[in-house]
Amino acid sequence: MVDSFTVSASSNGVPLLRQNENGPCFVISLINCLFLKTGDLPCRDKIEAFKNSLIIDDTGKTVKDVTVDSVYSFLSECLLNDELDGATVEDILNTLPLLDSGLLINPSFDDNVVTDFGLHSNTINCILKYFGIKVYHAFIMPEDLISMLYANKIKPNFDACQDYLVSSVYRPTEISYKIESFLKLHPTEITPEGCALLTLSMQEEEIAIFFRNDHYNTCTMHDLSIYLLVTDIGYTNQQDIMWTHLSVDDTGDFYNHMFEISEIKQNREKSNAEKLQESNDLIIAKQLQNKEDEAVAKSLQKMESEQRKLHNASSLKPTNTQPKMTPKKKAHDPSHTSCCIIM
Repeated sequence: MVDSFTVSASSNGVPLLRQNENGPCFVISLINCLFLKTGDLPCRDKIEAFKNSLIIDDTGKTVKDVTVDSVYSFLSECLLNDELDGATVEDILNTLPLLDSGLLINPSFDDNVVTDFGLHSNTINCILKYFGIKVYHAFIMPEDLISMLYANKIKPNFDACQDYLVSSVYRPTEISYKIESFLKLHPTEITPEGCALLTLSMQEEEIAIFFRNDHYNTCTMHDLSIYLLVTDIGYTNQQDIMWTHLSVDDTGDFYNHMFEISEIKQNREKSNAEKLQESNDLIIAKQLQNKEDEAVAKSLQKMESEQRKLHNASSLKPTNTQPKMTPKKKAHDPSHTSCCIIM
């Protein structure tokens, strides 16, 4: 866990929290949304006071640090002074400390607004509603695949599809092949369908949070294009670099606060911090998935073994050898058939 955030000014003087290695990106994205949002906001006075405390001074210093504790104190002051609709003070106090360890979500493949945050869904959604912020993603499936999922009674979300893949590991089906192909084809969790839907969903100049590959970032829409806020610590001193264009292939220029191409030489080579973050995220995700797949596979094997034992035991039961006057053909008993259990 990091104990401070790096703060630097953007090209229009707004202070931004920067992403340290393995930093709590949800909190960073949320705070940057509050700093960039205009118009009416609850506890606007507290937001402005906190933002002003982070503005770089006139001594020539362009970078400063802010403690994580002060950021959480600011959030607590905003959220606890006003009564949140649907969430208690206890809910908020129990949820805020979890934000720095990341939020596991379950994105829907036919809806780009994230609302499923697991056990913390209610409180997180209340906090987002209070600040007027949405969490979007662009991992949307083609309509024909969505229809196939519904036809097979599979919920079109990430967790349900992963569960189906694990349950059908010994008996692959057409739909399992299609799901697996879709996931492998889009490892960056952005699809053309997702980008198109995001453009239709967001309002012009809306400030929101964008999720993909276990990472959160601040985003906006300007002139019908989606932009991501550049918060990597490697760009801390590059005030002219504020936004980058969201695309399926992750190529594009850097932009300043006016959405003009940055005068700084363009270089889309990822920084070492970005590469390390993505590498760590991928390793952790693979480890967790492998453990889950292994556990489910062992469970299936155990159930299959028990099925075989039951089958063998029933087949060894002594039969009635007393002759019958009119022997009848034994009916097929489905309970004696060994099968792979589909969960």
